[in-house]
Parts: sequence; C-alpha cells; structure tokens
Amino acid sequence: MVPAGFVFLDRLPRTPNGKIDRGRLPSAERLTVVSGNRVGPRDETEEEVLRIWAGLLDLPAEQIGVHDNFFELGGDSLLAGRMAHILGERFRVRVPVREVFTEATPARFAALIAEGRQKQLGADEESRRIQSFLDEVDDTQLDRLLHAHASVTRESLDHSQEEEK
Repeated sequence: MVPAGFVFLDRLPRTPNGKIDRGRLPSAERLTVVSGNRVGPRDETEEEVLRIWAGLLDLPAEQIGVHDNFFELGGDSLLAGRMAHILGERFRVRVPVREVFTEATPARFAALIAEGRQKQLGADEESRRIQSFLDEVDDTQLDRLLHAHASVTRESLDHSQEEEK
C-alpha cells in the first residue's frame, strides 16, 4: 500500500486538550495527485469531458489533465457507470463502461467520442444513400429486387439445411 499523495502542513490542528484534531485534517478523499506535467484540454470535446469528470469527482476542472486516470482522481465503479452514461447522453454516442476500466483518461474518452461520431456519420450517410436509391426506384423495380433477394435467401437457407443433414 503506497500513499497516492502527501499533504504537508505547517502544523497539525490541535484540540483545546492538545491532541490532534482529526476532524480538521484535510480529507484524504479530497486529495488529488497533481503532477507538474498536467496537460490541459486540446479541443472542445476534451474540455467537456473534463467538466463532466470534475462534476462527478467534485474537483475543479483545472486540476484534471487529459492524461489523468479516473480512478487515481477518486473515481470508483459506480461513478464510472454514471460517467459512461452521461458521456453517452451528452455526445449521443455509445460509451462502453468497460473502456473506463481499460484506459480511463479524458483523452481516451474524447477519442472514443470522435470514433462514435464517425461511425454515426457513416451510418447516416449509408441511410441517405439507401433512401436516395429507394426514392429513384419505382414500385415495379422494387418488387423485382425484393423477389430476387427473397429467392437468393431461400436458396441459401435450403443449401444450409442440406449441409446440416
């Protein structure tokens, strides 16, 4: 067990009886490990991720760098689930909770969000292409295409059933 950090005090707080007043000591849960090489947000997505983390971890966003680990900053598995949910809703992408446990840094989540947006753009483009095609095809042509597809599917199913026997 290695301490995550140290707090240096000029003097320990004392009770009127001269004993250490533990209630006035800084809370260990409130400590963050601040390194000299903190990297601030490089784009709007990283900035928003930092704000969300700051809210969940009850820390000032300025203390969180894009390469800081969620768990080292005081996060736990319950907060990890909430964070994945909030990020998913905020950015309209799927954020797998398992990613929190593999590489939990704002930089990684910003990258996941960008990947999710790219996939969504690709899916939207594919939907537009299909819709455009369907708009151009008349009912007779569409009927022929559907029948041809049904025939191929039926043949494929028949062939796979024969192989199973």
